[in-house]
Amino acid sequence: MTRLLRTLFTALLMACFSSSCGTAQESPFEYKEIYWPEKDSDAAKDLGLNNLDSDWGIWGHNLHHVLPSNPAPSIFAMVNGNRTDEQFCFSSDKLYEYIVTYIEDNYGESKQHRFAILPCDNAMACTCDQCKSRGNTANNATPAVSYMLERLAKRFKGHIFFTSYYLSTREVPNHKMPKNTGVLVSTMTYPLQATGTKAEEDFKNLLQNWRSKMTH
Repeated sequence: MTRLLRTLFTALLMACFSSSCGTAQESPFEYKEIYWPEKDSDAAKDLGLNNLDSDWGIWGHNLHHVLPSNPAPSIFAMVNGNRTDEQFCFSSDKLYEYIVTYIEDNYGESKQHRFAILPCDNAMACTCDQCKSRGNTANNATPAVSYMLERLAKRFKGHIFFTSYYLSTREVPNHKMPKNTGVLVSTMTYPLQATGTKAEEDFKNLLQNWRSKMTH
């Protein structure tokens, strides 16, 4: 990924931003991460940057890292009536317990971290009875993922939990989410072209729709 694309993607972390610009340390964005491995922590601080490795407890599609060696089958999704370990059930109490234990054991609550609570990198969505009752369909996992996000945000009020606009989570939650939640907006389908296009207008509307639910 080029530096330009990564910068654009990072700029779309839509949690806890203010309304004014100032110095590097007073950015309108609460979080600014540009991966410059050659920069030490002091240099990053001077530039007002964050660091993926030190500021994220879970990044990307990495929920499998929180699991014990033999996880309960109930954490996995029901797809077409069958249990599959290729996707998670975000209504699962056991999955919630595994994530809570992982955070407690590895991060505690003394320093704020960010956690990406994302489905596996495919378009599957759980349609067990619990997930369907929350609004899941075969191609929409947003309701159950939002449910898990809310549970974690209420349990760990000092951390920030992110969902995504991506594959099975393209639908906006149908209610306001807790203040310590955010969304990672994928720009994969956004064309990098001149401004003033319909694609740009559609993308602005997309951001506004998510912002109405994910920021306060």
